[in-house]
Amino acid sequence: MPKTRQIRFSDKWPVRDENETASNRTGFTLMEVLLAVAVTSMVMIGLYQVMESAWLAYEHNRRKQDLMSQAHYALRRMTLFVGATDYIKKPATVKVEEKLEVAERLLDTYNNTDQDYYYDGDGRLDADNDSDRLIDEGCGDDTDIVAFKLDKSDPDNWRLMEKIPAYATADLDDSAASRVISENVAAFSCRLVTANLIEISLTLKDGSETVTLKTRAHATRVSSYVGPGKDSTLPAPDPAAWASPPAAIGCNQVSMRAALATDDKTPVQYYFECTAGPGHDSGWQTSTFFTDTGLADSTVYTYRVRARDQSEKKTKPDGLP
Repeated sequence: MPKTRQIRFSDKWPVRDENETASNRTGFTLMEVLLAVAVTSMVMIGLYQVMESAWLAYEHNRRKQDLMSQAHYALRRMTLFVGATDYIKKPATVKVEEKLEVAERLLDTYNNTDQDYYYDGDGRLDADNDSDRLIDEGCGDDTDIVAFKLDKSDPDNWRLMEKIPAYATADLDDSAASRVISENVAAFSCRLVTANLIEISLTLKDGSETVTLKTRAHATRVSSYVGPGKDSTLPAPDPAAWASPPAAIGCNQVSMRAALATDDKTPVQYYFECTAGPGHDSGWQTSTFFTDTGLADSTVYTYRVRARDQSEKKTKPDGLP
């Protein structure tokens, strides 16, 4: 007869020994889990903020560098053409203009005799009219204009455009399609400082980032002196006028300011002349302001002013018919 084993089930659940130490226990309490989650969250938030700051700094530097690169390229492009030109069309005066137009001589450097490129070229239009692989060897080179001006058609993104002659065709007056050399333009201005010196200013803005660059471009083939035969127009107004007539400052100074004069070709100079009293003349100067100093007290001084352009065509002094 087989042996049998009796198994007796206890009707009581195991009871934790009250003397069990904490080191013998396993798992986490709810409080410990919540605390761990809170600490992890704070660490992740801090890490996110650090990464966000780093990203914003990167974007700031990237946009700044992008604007700087665009501005530098645009200025280099303009000074390149100004440096080689022999004729400045715009700006024509010291008045600020939003365009630059000069005769294009930089690309016109093909010499048909040698069939090679030189700095001075041969004075012929660089287009192969008769398809003989000689670039228009029988036609004189008229003045071709390269122009830089603002395109404001998109109010949210002004663009600086460049247009150069189309050398691939035989037409004398056609131009290649305009191309963008800078975007996000906030301001662009040019002014004629002297007959052969142009001041160019360009401001770019992208969001909160702003870059302003200014340079002066020297037209080496344009004479700084405009002879009498090249400029027949007197500065205006003629006679010259006062913006602020001569007035005493203290006991031994007289201050005065001429009204701004303009000329259609060159910058204007001013001459303040003392016509009564032992005062001093200013000599020809570009400033409209002059102060005569070292004067005697209780003495009457009289002054007049006139203007001239760089061809030395002078206006009448103020007040004269």
